[in-house]
Amino acid sequence: MFIGNEDIRHQLAEVTKSFDKIHNQFKKIMDTTNKNSNIYYNCVQNESRKAELTTLLHKLEQTQKKLNDYLGGKSKTFPRFYFISTPDLLDILGSPDPEDIQRHLDKLFYAKRLVFGKGKVIKGMVDRKGESF
Repeated sequence: MFIGNEDIRHQLAEVTKSFDKIHNQFKKIMDTTNKNSNIYYNCVQNESRKAELTTLLHKLEQTQKKLNDYLGGKSKTFPRFYFISTPDLLDILGSPDPEDIQRHLDKLFYAKRLVFGKGKVIKGMVDRKGESF
């Protein structure tokens, strides 16, 4: 979600930095593990590994909480967001193209599609019966 989603990265700059650090640390651990794939060494002899992974998990949970707080704020602003899943909400909020909401429209409204005007401004909506408003 944080990787490749520039809008979310910009809106949640502090959380993104935290996630990037966690991600990079985890990648380092995995690279080291890949170089010596002996399970006994990685899980038993390497005493610091469990502590490293526990710390990363704790930091990741804190990052997840901040993300959930952000999404909760967006849902308070637009209550229909309460009715969709977190991945769908992230897809809507993180997309720079307003037309990307089309695939989630039926979860938010009794609608079939949005009608866009110039500059991708929403001009109307077509419901499931084909009526426009």
